[in-house]
Amino acid sequence: MWRVLILAVRLTVVLCVAEGVVLAGSRQAYHDPFAPYETIIPGQSSDPLEHYPCNVHRINASTMYCTFSLTEGPFSSVSVQYDHVVKRIAFVVRPDGLHLSDLMLCWGEATSVGPQHNPDEIGWVDVEWGKQLYVAIHGDWQPCRSQFSE
Repeated sequence: MWRVLILAVRLTVVLCVAEGVVLAGSRQAYHDPFAPYETIIPGQSSDPLEHYPCNVHRINASTMYCTFSLTEGPFSSVSVQYDHVVKRIAFVVRPDGLHLSDLMLCWGEATSVGPQHNPDEIGWVDVEWGKQLYVAIHGDWQPCRSQFSE
């Protein structure tokens, strides 16, 4: 009887270790999609923009925009508003280049999700993380319907 029990325990341990190895091997390491742009996030000096292939246009005497296209990665283009410091940065995501779950890994749980506030922009959804981080997603907005709400 003890031999059967010891054999069962050993077999269980071997299977658990094997499952752990398979799961660990199948997980991909997380890669922050914004890491290449950490020198040009809002609040930083605009000097590092010299290292990017900017198409520069001026809005007024002090505010300028740097826009550039990308050939690889999750973003197809980047637009930076700046004067002597970066004021705002916007990323245009390639189709299937980035998912909402990727942003939640970066920024945590969203504080607000709802239709965009501009009534002229039908089909857009705003997802916000506090007052500084947000994304606008194009698609059909439908609030979640819980099976318990009916």
